[in-house]
Amino acid sequence: MVSVHDAGPITRAGVCVITRTTMIRSLVLLLGIVCATADCASQWSAANGIDVLRTGMITSLAADTSGVIVAGTERDGVYASFDGGVTWRNHGTFLIPGRVGFGNRAVKISQVVIANGIAYAGVENDGIYRRGDLVWSRIRHQPDSLTVTSMYVDAGKDEIVMGTFLEGVFRMPLATDSLQLAYVRPGDTNHTINEISRTSRGFYIGTRFDGLWRAAAIDAPRILDTIGLPSLPLTSYHVRENDMGWEVSCSLAYALDGGLYVRAPGQDRWFKFFDGIDDFIAFLFGFTVHKSTFFASTGYFGGKGVYTWNPRETQWKPWNDGLASLNGGPIISLPRGRDTVRLILATRDAGIFFRDTALASLVTSVSPQDVSRPPTIHVRSRGTFVPGEQLYDILGRAIDVIRAGYVYGLRREDGTMELVAVTE
Repeated sequence: MVSVHDAGPITRAGVCVITRTTMIRSLVLLLGIVCATADCASQWSAANGIDVLRTGMITSLAADTSGVIVAGTERDGVYASFDGGVTWRNHGTFLIPGRVGFGNRAVKISQVVIANGIAYAGVENDGIYRRGDLVWSRIRHQPDSLTVTSMYVDAGKDEIVMGTFLEGVFRMPLATDSLQLAYVRPGDTNHTINEISRTSRGFYIGTRFDGLWRAAAIDAPRILDTIGLPSLPLTSYHVRENDMGWEVSCSLAYALDGGLYVRAPGQDRWFKFFDGIDDFIAFLFGFTVHKSTFFASTGYFGGKGVYTWNPRETQWKPWNDGLASLNGGPIISLPRGRDTVRLILATRDAGIFFRDTALASLVTSVSPQDVSRPPTIHVRSRGTFVPGEQLYDILGRAIDVIRAGYVYGLRREDGTMELVAVTE
């Protein structure tokens, strides 16, 4: 029998039985993975140059490989940092004279990215701007009144892929000065994209009320990737992947069955996993990842600060030492050496903070006797179990009451074992 307290790798794959709350830990044991945890000895420090009374909320953060960081603001254009997030200065305030609804005032920056050393900004209701020759200029060929909600730099194709409010997905080759419609749901004039991200599985398109979609390429056929996520209508946000193939997402449904969802390597099913977070509805704002460790910024409905987790741990852990506000916003990570990373966090009401932490190599060697591939979790409804099949809990105890939403160890009539996720 395997306990969740076992520290070493599993060499026999037939005896792990798990409930939903301990499933993530047990899957890691089956995989024989050893990780490092975030260094909690360091502190968050406040950056200089951000006055939230002037800027309003920081709406987005982005960095390039040189360490230059840009931040979009609610009221004061774009800010930039050239020293790793320690000091910031205004990088251009946008004034839209004479446009309907704006008058002559600064407007909200919805998204920022850096591509090939050039900063791009999405201006609410006014499309995409690019900074060149020290001034910002509007991309000429784009729809009127466009609001960009998400931007992803696809370096392989030298283009920016962007999600929009109501108008689907666009792409912009960096060699041109025009946007091209990549996807909009057929017959839909109200297709809002919350987030575009990418992992080893392909592109993820998180939508407003239409779930999470995945595609091999941004203009390739899409599949609805919501096994285990709340029922539609579903609002879906970020997907991030660590160096071991674990993915984390966050979602919100009308039934408030939202929160953090985790998926193990090679699996199709998402599992809700917010153990350690006081109020799961408090986040849905931002993620970043460095090596095996995920960092979740909370604060959409009520801030709980930053939490960290890697697949060796049984729950998320608060990581807020030094933060003047727990109302988190966008968060990004900047590698600063082989085993060091700097986290940049924009809070909703206290400016920008930075924190360095040491993360050692997160994946160690695996014994040849260990399981060489992720365990398969079979999905079975409660009514399909037959006499002769026995379910076991995490302590190896035979159970009589089968509950939907849990993962159990199943001993079949022939004596073999498997992991089973039970549905209604």
